[in-house]
Amino acid sequence: TMVVFGLFLLVASACASSVTLPIHANFTISDALAYLQASADSHHDTIRFDLASGLHRLAQPLRITSAHSSPHRQVVWHGQADTVVTTAFQVPSFTLLDPNKNVWQAVLPSNISAFTDLYRNTTALTRARTPNTGSYFTWKQPYCPDFKTNTTCAQLDRYRLVYRGDDVQESWLSESNAQCVVYHGWTASRHHISDIDTASATMTFSNPADRPIGFWANENSEGGGRYFVENVRGALDQANEWYYDATNYTLLIQLAPGDNPNQDTFFVPQHANIVSLVNATNHAFDSLQFRYANFQCGPTEVCDKQSTSWQTTAGLALENVRDVTVHNCEVAGSGAYGVWINGTSHNVSISGNYIHDLGSGAIRVGSESPSLGVPRLIEISDNTLYRGGLSFPSGTPILIQKAANVTVQHNELSYLPTLVSQSVGAGTLLTQATLTT
Repeated sequence: TMVVFGLFLLVASACASSVTLPIHANFTISDALAYLQASADSHHDTIRFDLASGLHRLAQPLRITSAHSSPHRQVVWHGQADTVVTTAFQVPSFTLLDPNKNVWQAVLPSNISAFTDLYRNTTALTRARTPNTGSYFTWKQPYCPDFKTNTTCAQLDRYRLVYRGDDVQESWLSESNAQCVVYHGWTASRHHISDIDTASATMTFSNPADRPIGFWANENSEGGGRYFVENVRGALDQANEWYYDATNYTLLIQLAPGDNPNQDTFFVPQHANIVSLVNATNHAFDSLQFRYANFQCGPTEVCDKQSTSWQTTAGLALENVRDVTVHNCEVAGSGAYGVWINGTSHNVSISGNYIHDLGSGAIRVGSESPSLGVPRLIEISDNTLYRGGLSFPSGTPILIQKAANVTVQHNELSYLPTLVSQSVGAGTLLTQATLTT
């Protein structure tokens, strides 16, 4: 069999049981997908793609479907020690803006899409916030106290809170994308700020919380009435914080004294997924590094539910797949969950991976609605899950919803906001689940 892609010539025996193809500058990941479609009826038992060392930047997330699959052959995607697959944009350089505070500036190209995170060598930096990390404002009272018996009040309170003193600044309304995170009893909601009324000390949001702000008591409750505000210029006052002004494409970072950002690599995500498999069969990922995906929270969207189960994206999204393994890989910098196994997925193994620096949780299985399908025969083992809940504090290290025959064992968890969650939602279907440490 002879197949030509661009400058690269592939020659493989029609009767060979396996074939190994290198992926590099002249034979890209896109070429590999085209090869799979062109060789759908081949007699190979295994097709292995060896990705070359270095950065493989994709303009769009890698999407693998049934067109790239066959129940009669396995496709192996294999990397080297430093093989990175990303859809993110690398910030080319910074210039020093304020030597006294060591604030640096980069003006990004106008075609760069909005982004929710900034990563330095796979570590997520902190979006400029007030108060600083570890401290919080507390709201004074519900905007409409009668929310438990008055449905109009309840609806109003989903969109606003009453703040204390001068905690909130009216000038934040001029920011390009100021957001507020509010802690509740079991969740934390994220909001876009739409109005600040200093006369009534009321901050109003364009998108609501799932329940009225005040449904859970203020002090002496799990939420504690806490909230903080992100992405305001005046909050850029601590090392390893960043701020982005989308109106003029200007990225600012503040670093420790003497630290120079041009000695490292910085990336901003451009998509909400890195890789998605939909209706795919017989794919294995081994020794690859997948990096950087945005979270999504629209200006009218309810960004609030237990274990951030409202989210619909993940760094690696596996939907309605069969016989898929992800082994010895790294998933770094996903704004939502790192890996999500959803739909009718069957016989999926997530093992020996390092999943870290996550906006939400690390691994998710299933969804709230069984109408989307129930994943079965899922193994989650020997993974290292580190540093999550960075954008959504109610993210769960391992979230299992509607699913069956799930085994979770020998995973190491650290610096994540909650413990393993087996199930979320009324009427949860979770059968034959095994969890060990």
